[in-house]
Amino acid sequence: MPIQPITSFMPAFGIDGNFKECTGWDAVLKHIFLVLVTRPGSRQWNPEFGCILLDLLFEVDADESKFTNAITSAFRWLPHVALNKVSCKIKDMPNFRGKQAVIEMNISYAGESKNVSFSIPSKMDLLNGSIYNVGVIRKG
Repeated sequence: MPIQPITSFMPAFGIDGNFKECTGWDAVLKHIFLVLVTRPGSRQWNPEFGCILLDLLFEVDADESKFTNAITSAFRWLPHVALNKVSCKIKDMPNFRGKQAVIEMNISYAGESKNVSFSIPSKMDLLNGSIYNVGVIRKG
């Protein structure tokens, strides 16, 4: 059975409309995603934090081994998670020009291993909110 890609990284909201704390595997997957899509140099107080993955999507000669090496290197920012296996395929975006990285990995956390998949497009920017549109609706 193929691995289902992880596509939703919306913040979690409780029944009262307030942000809900994310823990366990949900938090681990969000942490991995955050590291992979954060460009080094974008965090003022920690300029080395992140991964060069998004930059590689714009390199003409970047092969899949460069992507897997970048991903493996980025896991230094995730000491609580073990990366057991990783593969990365580069595909054209279906609806616009550009590439996307389809990453499949086996990770271990808290004594349990899981296969997960991430699909990361080249047109992604955490700062402009293009990943998610946060809205809070309060009742009453």
